[in-house]
Amino acid sequence: MKHINKTTFFTSLQQLTLFVVVMLGFFSQELLAQSPDAFKYQTVIRDAAGQPLANQAVSLRIRMLEGSPMGVARYIETHKDTTNAFGLVSLNIGQGTVFAGSWASVDWAGHEQFVQIELDDKGGSSYRPMGTSQLLSVPYALHANTANEADNAQTAVAVTGPINELDPVYSASLAAAITSSDTSYWNSKLNTEADPVFAASVAGGITAADVSNWNGKLDTESDPVFAASVAGGITAADVSNWNNKLDTEVDGDVTNEIQSLRVSLSNDTLFLSQSNWVIIPGLTLANPRCDDGIQNGDEVGVDCGGSQCAPCAVNFLLGEGYNPCEIIGMGIPVDSLYGIDYEGGMIFYVDTANCFGLVASYADLDSAIWGGSWFVNNSDNAGVRLGQTNTTAIVANSGTLATAAKACDDLVLNGKSDWFLPSIDATTHMFNNLVLNGFGTWTPAPYWSSTQASFTNAWSFNPTNGPTSASKASLFRVRAVRSFSF
Repeated sequence: MKHINKTTFFTSLQQLTLFVVVMLGFFSQELLAQSPDAFKYQTVIRDAAGQPLANQAVSLRIRMLEGSPMGVARYIETHKDTTNAFGLVSLNIGQGTVFAGSWASVDWAGHEQFVQIELDDKGGSSYRPMGTSQLLSVPYALHANTANEADNAQTAVAVTGPINELDPVYSASLAAAITSSDTSYWNSKLNTEADPVFAASVAGGITAADVSNWNGKLDTESDPVFAASVAGGITAADVSNWNNKLDTEVDGDVTNEIQSLRVSLSNDTLFLSQSNWVIIPGLTLANPRCDDGIQNGDEVGVDCGGSQCAPCAVNFLLGEGYNPCEIIGMGIPVDSLYGIDYEGGMIFYVDTANCFGLVASYADLDSAIWGGSWFVNNSDNAGVRLGQTNTTAIVANSGTLATAAKACDDLVLNGKSDWFLPSIDATTHMFNNLVLNGFGTWTPAPYWSSTQASFTNAWSFNPTNGPTSASKASLFRVRAVRSFSF
């Protein structure tokens, strides 16, 4: 299958694991009434194998998000540093190179604050999100709370009214449903059995010793002599058959039941030598052939699939209810699924390891812009599976703008309403696996992806030049996609 060479420019960032130790130390002269100028941040950077990246030049971008993990970035700064021999980097958040906003604009008192960390482990500016965390109580705030408690220490507070249990673990347990009536019933329970019917039954004579003996019984036969004997192989079915046996010869002739048998492999018919026959469905399964015009043996369809016959056609298997992951598991090449109609569109990507895939709509939407000239948080993801994340962020941050992401998000097509604008990696797969193989109708012009490049630019796919950064205000082609998984 053909591939566009420039797609290697967008290989997803090597997955990194961050083990973070955060030390908060404020540089302010006065801790009681003044917000901090900066605070410490330390992290150990490891590769996918869990080994520290020692003596490695790295770049980090810090965002201060207001109100929520998806909030407005009031302040963005960058840091360049080199890990030590243990993969450790240390920096002062608030004293980096200002990327956008100002430290003074962070409203410490009026809103909750969240810190988003982005990393380029090569020391460049191709940042990838590593995580977002809420800033909880900090030293100066804790001190202020302590002072406030001291001012009110001599004021007695009386608690009135009911006290509600707020523990979610307790609320989800059986204990949460116990009422005062249940307690009353328990206190009034019988400690001895008073039912005369029970007392007169066999169960009434069961003792603690009987229960102990039952619990200690053997569930399997452990006698090696019995296990080695013929009796050791007798089953419940054997006993049932023995109980239903004939004790005498019914017709008086002990030889007339002996006949020769002949099997017809075309119609499941068993012929007896004394002119009788019987049809036994499935009789010919023991002798399947790939040209007998019937589905037998372990065939998936008529004369196809299974261990002996050629694979069945993909469209047939999909029609029989098999999903793409199961079809690939039958040994059918993944590229045999490209361009096949499935789940409202054409299959162009299948992740066999995770049973995840993407389909593209059959036609372009109207050309549209990517968005406005501002930075949209959580929309710079390039990974194949992250187009929906980008689309959600763009729609939430672009207001009433008629963007390419909004056109896809609003689309209802073939009974599906969960369409989105693909990431740049997914857009590249779409062109390699559909356009270059002649599946669908396409325009020889740039198509938008949902991956942001900068404040003013986003990534598009040009059929001639491959992935290209272009102005967000450009009017480019739009093709919606949706995902499926099993």
